[in-house]
Formats: sequence, C-alpha cells, structure tokens
Amino acid sequence: MKYPKLHLPTISKAARCLSPSPVPLLRCTASSASARHIAVALQHCVHRITVRPYSVVRPGIPKSSREQADRQRLLQAAKQSKEYLARRQPNTTTTTKSATPTTAAIMTTNGTRLVDFNSQAYSFPLHKIQKLRSASKTPVILVACGSFSPVTNLHLRMFEMARDFIRFERTDDFELVGGFFSPVGDAYLKSGLAQAIHRVRMVELATDQSKWITCDNWEALHEKYQSTAKVLDHFAHEINQAQGGIEIEGSTERKPARIAMLAGADLIETMSSPGVWAPEDLQHILGEFGAFIVERAGTDTSAALKSLEKWRKNIWVIPQLVSNDISSTKIRLFLRKDMSIRWLVPDLVERYIEEHGLFMHDDPNGPAPLDKEQSQKERDSPNPSPRPSPPRDEVPDKA
Repeated sequence: MKYPKLHLPTISKAARCLSPSPVPLLRCTASSASARHIAVALQHCVHRITVRPYSVVRPGIPKSSREQADRQRLLQAAKQSKEYLARRQPNTTTTTKSATPTTAAIMTTNGTRLVDFNSQAYSFPLHKIQKLRSASKTPVILVACGSFSPVTNLHLRMFEMARDFIRFERTDDFELVGGFFSPVGDAYLKSGLAQAIHRVRMVELATDQSKWITCDNWEALHEKYQSTAKVLDHFAHEINQAQGGIEIEGSTERKPARIAMLAGADLIETMSSPGVWAPEDLQHILGEFGAFIVERAGTDTSAALKSLEKWRKNIWVIPQLVSNDISSTKIRLFLRKDMSIRWLVPDLVERYIEEHGLFMHDDPNGPAPLDKEQSQKERDSPNPSPRPSPPRDEVPDKA
C-alpha cells in the first residue's frame, strides 16, 4: 500500500514529520481551526504520511472549500493508516467477550461523543496475566479502583510494592499473576474528574511498558456508577468463571485466582468510619475478596484496622519503605498554577496532558471540543445521576 500524499493550503499549516522512525514525531504550527482538526487527525496516524504543501493557491476555489477538502483528505488518510497497520500487525491479544450488558459511548480524543455501543464492543484484557509457576500457591490478581485523574507514579509504585510484599512476605501461599487499573466512569461526580476517555488513555500509556499491569475499561464504559463490590465481581467472573481460572505452567489445568483490591491506607480509614460504607459491601469486599493496603504518611492504619478486626485475616498491610506523597490532587493543582509535573507522572502521561490541555483550566477536560455543535449537545444532555453511598474509593487519594 502506498503512503497517501496530502495537500495542505500553506507550508505554515503543514504537519511536519521530524523523525525518521516508522512512527514519526508530528508537530503542527497552525493556528486556524482547520489546522487544529488536522493536528487531531494526525495524532491517529500510525505510519509516515508524506506531506506535500502547495506552493501556489489553487485558483477558482474558495478558501473555505479548500480547507474543508484538505481536512477530509487528512481524515481519510488517518483512517487508511490505521487500517493498514491493523492488517500488518494483527491484534494477538487474548480477549473474552463480556456477558455483562454495558451501555456507554465511544469518544474522540477531544472528548466528543461519536456512537453508542453495548457489551459486544467490550472485551476483557487477558494478555498480561501470567501463568502460575507453582501449583501449590494461590494466584493473586490485584485490582486498583479509583479516579486516576490523572494516574501518577505513586499509583504505579503501589503495584510494585504489593508485588515485593507478596514475593517476600507471602511467598508460601500467594503468587502474583496480574494487576489491573479500573478507572471509574463519568457518572462518578467528583471535582477535578477528567472524562473517562482521557483517564483510561492515560492509564493505558502509563502501563504500556509493564509486563503484568494493564487497564480494564469495563467500569469506565458504564453510564451508571458501579460500586467497588460490583467491579470485583466483574473480575471474578471474567477470570474464574469465563476462563476457568489461571493457567498453570507446564500443565493443562487451571486454578481459581484470588481477586484482591489494592488501595491506599486512607481507604481503610473510610471503611472504619461508621456510616460511610454499607455493612453488606464491607462483608462482600473484605470477606470474599480481601485487600492489600499500602501505608501512607499521616494515616494511622493500626487504629483503622481495629474496627475491621473481623476481616483482619483478609487485609494485608504493605509498609511504604520510601515515603511518597504524590497525589492526583497535587498534580491538578500544579497544572493549574502552570508548575512542572515532570517525574511525578509517567512521561507519556505528562505529554498526553499537555497535548490535550487537561487540568490546566477550571474544566479538567481542558478547552471545549472543536465541534461546537456537538459540544453544545453534550452540555444540554441530562446530568448523570449522583453517585450512591458509599463514596467512591480512590487510589491512593480521595480528592
């Protein structure tokens, strides 16, 4: 397949390929709305696009028509590029169709709604779940539920701390085989919450290089709020029922996995506070699944555990050997003050935030989408119903 050759009105509005690599670094110096649309389209291109700018203005064609034609040609090229890569690099990820009905929306990178879809469009990510090496141990799947607005290095470190804890402190009975982020959906009404499409994408970028941590967007796809208990039930269904458990290395047999929640110590404080969590939810989460809790500076974990003594055997406290107080709240505050967040979030997440203008304004989703008509429809749509009690847990911060 030949690379498409694209014509743009002027050299100043041309997106230039600055890297010889198969996935070039794209830059756009345009200031017009048309060029901004082009920049959005080019973000989806996955192989080199040859850009040939016009040296002269085409006579007889109004400027608006030329820009519209160029924009349509670029959008078509982006579509062809993705189709080309899909044929060259077929998706080898092992997935399973979800049996749980889901209603949500596919959105573009600038947050505008495209189409509605149901559970047929969702598939559970299995590609990073590792085989169980010791058949005598119980395989463990860690699930971190939260806003992740945005995901930080501390969120990632929590998984690594839990991994070391299981390796050295619970090595006789547990073996960690996988970890999942589960970003909350847009129905969770919270200050500073970016749209789910952005939060899911940032988590995907943050975990891209990990061999065992990934993102499951099942919860984020729901239009209605999903409680933590329902999310853990979802993982138990997909892994232990749909797949029959975790595959044992060197054997055709499988073993049921222990699904456990991974959270910060501040979550335990909310669980120990009367009236915050429903008793049946606590019994379901701590009684049937369990939780790995990472200590946090300023949180009295021992005092919080006293009121949760009946589930103490299913709560494992992970000491934080290196003090780390990074939080999504602080990241958002730094961005609003135009301060650097380098080394506080993964590099790809920092770049994504910058490219989409997230958290830099009163609206965490950044500037309004380019499609003003579609944006107005979104604003006029009914607000989602308030989140039910108990309030949604965050890893590791609540704000």
